[in-house]
Amino acid sequence: MKTSTRWYAIPALVMGAVLGTAIAAGAVAEHPDEYTGNMVNTVGGARFNQPFVLSVDHYADDADVRRLTGTLAAKGQYSLRDELWHERSAGYLRVGGRLGYPVAAVLSQQTPNGRTLHVVLNRPLGAREVQYFTRSSKYPFTVLELSVDSNGKGEGRLLGAAKMQMHGDTLEFVSLGIQPVRLLAVRAD
Repeated sequence: MKTSTRWYAIPALVMGAVLGTAIAAGAVAEHPDEYTGNMVNTVGGARFNQPFVLSVDHYADDADVRRLTGTLAAKGQYSLRDELWHERSAGYLRVGGRLGYPVAAVLSQQTPNGRTLHVVLNRPLGAREVQYFTRSSKYPFTVLELSVDSNGKGEGRLLGAAKMQMHGDTLEFVSLGIQPVRLLAVRAD
């Protein structure tokens, strides 16, 4: 008898958790912006082509950008990474139908042809990178750069390991090395 009681209690708890999550997700953003496209590895011989979905719940406003660049200039990129990690997610990036990665910030800039998005994700560092303080450990972010025209179509690139730095009043994204992953057939849905 105890087994059947537990069996009924677990689905009730799961249903309650699912409904609570759905209600909370609906309260955050009713209609997030979505961008879809393909991630294509352009290195010779590599065969990597996976669809991606970028869902943006909110964009960084001018005050957010000033605060984040101020933290970067005053305390460095590791403090910025920690600050971004503790904030509410700006959306998610889902690659190949797998679970989504939380997006730390989405910076949007208007251009004459449309707009450019810089999507910042916290890059998980491997144990070896941290233990031996490798060169790659100094690049704690992953950044998607998307250029979208006024019709909602565009392309971009993925900086798998990137760091941020201030060059005067300009925020720069510096890549660890060559970037073989391009974002093609991007469209706003």
